[in-house]
Amino acid sequence: MMYRLLAEHPEVDFLIGSPFMVDGKTENVPFKRLLISKIGNTILSSAMKGRIRTLTGILRGYRAECVKHLDLESDGKEIHLEILSKALASGYMPLEFPATLTSRKKGRSKFRFRTTAFSHLIFSFFERPSLLFGLVGILLMAAGLGIGAYIVYLWQTAALNPNRPLMTLMILLLVSGLQVILFGFLGTQMVGLRKEVYKIQRNQHIIEDYLDNPRHATGIAAATASPVAESPADERYVEQKASDSH
Repeated sequence: MMYRLLAEHPEVDFLIGSPFMVDGKTENVPFKRLLISKIGNTILSSAMKGRIRTLTGILRGYRAECVKHLDLESDGKEIHLEILSKALASGYMPLEFPATLTSRKKGRSKFRFRTTAFSHLIFSFFERPSLLFGLVGILLMAAGLGIGAYIVYLWQTAALNPNRPLMTLMILLLVSGLQVILFGFLGTQMVGLRKEVYKIQRNQHIIEDYLDNPRHATGIAAATASPVAESPADERYVEQKASDSH
């Protein structure tokens, strides 16, 4: 099926099976685990700006040149998220298709909620720092504004005590919240630069392939200018075993 989808969509570089999209479904999956999976994928999807619904699923198909050109570092379950992050940043085109998520029938799941949740949250914050810094900054500024409103109330009711450091606390919270938000903005800029590096690395690999095999020179110009694949006749893909990391 994945081979057929790749053949029908030459512009697509990798496929992801999703039980959470239209026509996707789940079978005999415990409610608790399904809820955790949905919440985790929602957070991860927001970090990816909603481009993919199911990021933890590992029912995937890749064109050979897609995974071959990625410089991967992870060696655990996080490698599936790293592949998606670097593939999208490099300009490779994804396509989700409906899939069925079933409960494990044999053996015991290696899923550990605390470890997996922590690693996925860290990934989300690294992928989109504004999620963490923006939330913390908004909360701090909201607390500062709340104290400011309380100060106004005390002043209107003639109950304001000048010896209480409420004004100082309000200013500290507002300034701290603004600084945290600015840190989030700086982190977002750094993520953008990192993604540009991935694109440069992809083009470098394409040039290296061209130097090793000049017969494929016709595809290099289009490949370096566009994120889509060039010659579907030569494309191969790697299928991973159907499962879900949750």
